[in-house]
Amino acid sequence: MYYIKLNKDNIDREHICSAFSDKKCVDSYELKKQWLKNEFTIGHVFLRHDEHAIDFIEYGPAETAWVPVIAPDYMMIGCFWVSGKYKRKGHGKALLQQVVDKAKAQGKSGIVTVIGTNKFHFLSDTKWLLKHGYKMCENTPAGFNLISMDLIKTAIDLYLEIQ
Repeated sequence: MYYIKLNKDNIDREHICSAFSDKKCVDSYELKKQWLKNEFTIGHVFLRHDEHAIDFIEYGPAETAWVPVIAPDYMMIGCFWVSGKYKRKGHGKALLQQVVDKAKAQGKSGIVTVIGTNKFHFLSDTKWLLKHGYKMCENTPAGFNLISMDLIKTAIDLYLEIQ
């Protein structure tokens, strides 16, 4: 499987697999691309399938994530999605493995992401991630949950700061 890593040099000509790609959301789509360009400078990664599809993962250091998470020395998955005809073909596992490999190469303690107690738009599939080795760390009354995959044993508590 081949994936394209977006960066400041290729993002202007590449598709970003976003819900904002609808013609009614042109401004939002361009704002997302600009946001990504800025995030690339602080270690954010965007990988997508080499097809015009919605198969992608975004991740970066938890310390610089835009989500209210305290998870020092962890990698944070922002968006992760596989849809349509590419479901159940190994793309989700392959994209997730890319994050695991990068986290291990950087000596990170693990990987975290925020999911919903129920299915929420723009959040990853809770059941699928739990089935693939993630564990629940913290739940909020609003229905957001922090999950993690520890790569090395750590005594650090991970927090989701939802006010």
